[in-house]
Amino acid sequence: MKKLTRTSWINAGFNILDNEGYTRCSVERVARKLDVTRGSFYHHFNDREDFIRSMLSCWVVEYTDKILNELEQETSINKVLTEYINFTSRKKTAREISIRAWALHDPIVAEYQTIVDEKRLNFVINKLGSLPIPAQHAQTIGKLVHLSLIGGTISGERLNNLNFNKLILNGVKLKKFLF
Repeated sequence: MKKLTRTSWINAGFNILDNEGYTRCSVERVARKLDVTRGSFYHHFNDREDFIRSMLSCWVVEYTDKILNELEQETSINKVLTEYINFTSRKKTAREISIRAWALHDPIVAEYQTIVDEKRLNFVINKLGSLPIPAQHAQTIGKLVHLSLIGGTISGERLNNLNFNKLILNGVKLKKFLF
């Protein structure tokens, strides 16, 4: 018999989420993927909600907290923006897209999506606010960059990260030429 852990179940859940989408991410499907009975699930989780919250807590740490911590000491505006724009490309884009789609249909997932969006947005606004630019510009630029990151991920524009990063950085710099 296999020795499974919570992490085994969470990783299998992410595997299904990444490859088959959120609609296929059921306890039954994960159990089949692990080649165990559904009863094994209850040795690790209280219920489906506990499992989903555990998965999403891992996602928050891996896809937001760790990456933002890496950028915490950065002081160059170009480096902050480039790395902020680039950070989700270090991870599985399909996961970001699946979780956003799932959040539209599940309030638990929406709760975690909101946590991630708030952390990311607050980070970029605070980083920009610590640089020598007016506070209102930091807020506007931060929100535009954050929303561009979301839109670029969902639309597929981020498949070519170098071009996408240049587009966003050039867009941020346009104001001085237009007004």
